[in-house]
Amino acid sequence: LHYSLAPERFPTALRELALLTAKIREHADEWRIDSEGIIISGFSAGGHLALSLGVHWDKEWLSGPLGLTPEQIRPNGLILCYPVVTAGEGCHRGSVERLLWGQMLTEDDPGARDERKGNAERVDFS
Repeated sequence: LHYSLAPERFPTALRELALLTAKIREHADEWRIDSEGIIISGFSAGGHLALSLGVHWDKEWLSGPLGLTPEQIRPNGLILCYPVVTAGEGCHRGSVERLLWGQMLTEDDPGARDERKGNAERVDFS
């Protein structure tokens, strides 16, 4: 997938990945693949994108505007290669700034997560 980059904004690239996942699932028989074995892989920012689909596939704000159900865009697994997964202490700030179009998250931003509190969502792919 050649996903959208700046000046496009979140969640454009995530919706593109969701659409591709649904298309693969829709054509699984024709393309002779297992529709229940769709694994999403990504490197660096692509790893963040893959992880984002793994976390948000069941959210209405993602599937609804696409006219799809969460089950159509759900990955069955993820392979994440050095993904951008933290914006907290010890992160590579340049990667996070590029990912967020130069805007670092603050504690007050919606969706910002204090990683030290361990309140990450658990994703069950079974």
